[in-house]
Amino acid sequence: GTEKFGMIQLETTLTATIGTMTVPVEVQVYPGIWLTRNDTKIGSTSNKGEPNPVLCDQDQDNSQCIAGPESDCCKALAAICKTYKTFAVLAAIFSLFGAVLGTQSKFGGAALSVLTALSFIVVFSLFIPLIEGDAQSNGTPNPDADCGSKNTPIFGNPVSFDYGPGFGITVVGSIIALVQTSLYCAVDPAGYIA
Repeated sequence: GTEKFGMIQLETTLTATIGTMTVPVEVQVYPGIWLTRNDTKIGSTSNKGEPNPVLCDQDQDNSQCIAGPESDCCKALAAICKTYKTFAVLAAIFSLFGAVLGTQSKFGGAALSVLTALSFIVVFSLFIPLIEGDAQSNGTPNPDADCGSKNTPIFGNPVSFDYGPGFGITVVGSIIALVQTSLYCAVDPAGYIA
């Protein structure tokens, strides 16, 4: 099986012309919040890529955004990247402190559980427009702030990303945090269900 990680993922088979030969090209892209890995298979030769850090520099690096670093698209992608990284860290911190504080104060635990859920909701809600927004408009890079990864050109072919397991984990994490909040509110200080 293939190791999968990340909020979104891409698996596609394309064809590429190398010289006078046409060979199948399999591309697997696993972007995550902190690391991204690209695996390729050209013909019978496989290459498992090394995980690379996600730097949130789409507004500075031409290789990170096809619309060009000065476009509204690249500026929006960089802002979204920084925002979801911040809220991912906040979700982890709120969750940890909520678990500790929840043993001492049901209201403190409930408040931090709500903040955990809201942080997870921000993280996964930022990924929806990234997956659903178009990377291209009429065959040219989409320069608008509503751009995303749909129809990303790889080897000249437009491909789209799917929701990955990391996306599902943030959805489940937000639901668990909300259930935890309701449990804190249902328990009285003596530890019995109200």
